[in-house]
Amino acid sequence: DDELTKQVGYLIKELKTRNAHLPSFCQEATNCVKKGTFHLNETVNKKKDIFEPRVVPKVDYKNILLLAYYRNNLVHLFISEAIISCSMFGFGHHQAWQKGVTKEELWEKVLFISNLLRNEFVLTTNFKTVEDYEEILRFMSANKTICENEDGLIVLHSEAENHINYLNSLIWPFIDTYWVTFTFVFSLVPSKFIRESEMMEKVQWFAETLYEDQIINFYESCSQEVIKNAIGTYFEDGIIIKQKLETITDGVKDPTVYTLGDEFNDEDRMQTFLNKLSHFRKATLVKMGNMTNIR
Repeated sequence: DDELTKQVGYLIKELKTRNAHLPSFCQEATNCVKKGTFHLNETVNKKKDIFEPRVVPKVDYKNILLLAYYRNNLVHLFISEAIISCSMFGFGHHQAWQKGVTKEELWEKVLFISNLLRNEFVLTTNFKTVEDYEEILRFMSANKTICENEDGLIVLHSEAENHINYLNSLIWPFIDTYWVTFTFVFSLVPSKFIRESEMMEKVQWFAETLYEDQIINFYESCSQEVIKNAIGTYFEDGIIIKQKLETITDGVKDPTVYTLGDEFNDEDRMQTFLNKLSHFRKATLVKMGNMTNIR
């Protein structure tokens, strides 16, 4: 109880710092915990003053999705900071916490991840300009989330580890969904295809398999809605395209299929993108290569 109340108190403070509107019962941590745990009584268990999600593998995963739904209602308040924090992690532990990065190096990663997740969030500050980016950096510096080291480079603040972990926890499940979806798309090299009607179901099956094998950390990364957005993003970017099957296999009529765009129908090109995306994950995998057996 005490630890949960402490964490809720921290979150209330951070929400107020960002001028979030809070109902009257959320102004104070103890009352907020009491109201919240009562509302979530069918979703969380309490054992010896410890709260945890009520989850039985392959049975109660819906509870994880429900808790993620509640959490995601807060994401928009932190998303710009979360993108920057997660981008810092993309440089590796030593560089993020000690060696540091330049504004220009960080800006490049921020652009990559914010563009990748553009269909997930409505960003108050959408990083369209360097001025937007630097405004968030100033806020994070004032909030002691980042600072400059002795070389004048940006590093994560040594006393902000809990807050940084919270920021990253908001965005890591989405990154894993996009990583899983791209890894599945990788299996279409060279010149393979999959029916449009089967794509989402196959990707979700693949994601759930990776979750059960503890390769991805978050069950909410298996969400159909986010998978749908990831597929849409890769389609918009020309990584996958739609064709009629008869244009690929003569004489066969079938519904629309997805296949790789010409520019991405190359294992090296796909591996380069996958490696770049993997740097932003909570747990980076070794090279998985062309996973031809996942369909």
